Amino acid sequence: ADRTIPPDRMACVFDRLKEDQARVKVCLTPGWGHGGNVRKTSGYVVDWIAARTLGTPEPEGCTVDQGGLQTFPFRSDRFVLVVPKDHPLASRSRIGFAEVLDYDMVGLDRASAIQRFLADKASRAGRPLRLRVQLRSFDAICRLVECNVGVGIVPETTVERTVRNMAIKAVRLTDPWALRELTIVVRDIDVLPAYARQLVDHLRASV
Repeated sequence: ADRTIPPDRMACVFDRLKEDQARVKVCLTPGWGHGGNVRKTSGYVVDWIAARTLGTPEPEGCTVDQGGLQTFPFRSDRFVLVVPKDHPLASRSRIGFAEVLDYDMVGLDRASAIQRFLADKASRAGRPLRLRVQLRSFDAICRLVECNVGVGIVPETTVERTVRNMAIKAVRLTDPWALRELTIVVRDIDVLPAYARQLVDHLRASV
């Protein structure tokens, strides 16, 4: 599973599956490679499924070539800027990523695929990310944003959950890459074991 998908979102997807397949165990990992040194980005996972070998992570992060594999739409997700409620940007409804670069930021650790992706986007804009703190979860980012440490970029679903208990505000990013299409990827659904096919069917039904 992609680390940028909030764990609670995936947990609710699997809630009904446990009733139908009580003997099947599903392990959701945050995407660390062997020894905790290699992040399994989207490109890495696609390479691994296609060849059953260790692929090379794609630095671009979000869009990879899935040729030769079977893909099924899963869900859409959107990254948003999160700011304290008393921040100058809190009155905005939309903002471009280039303007965000004027502010101190709170982000994920440097091994995170999405953090590398954002750093690349900043580099293409000719600007650095002004990272003050790097953490290991989106919830932690929201907590430090609330404390006025900086602004952050997180999935919209994270803000929808945390905004009830935190003094934060979400501002929609206008950049096209902020909207992500999440995809289920398999080598060949017809040769999967029955329980794996049922898992794919369950995920597709949850859309």
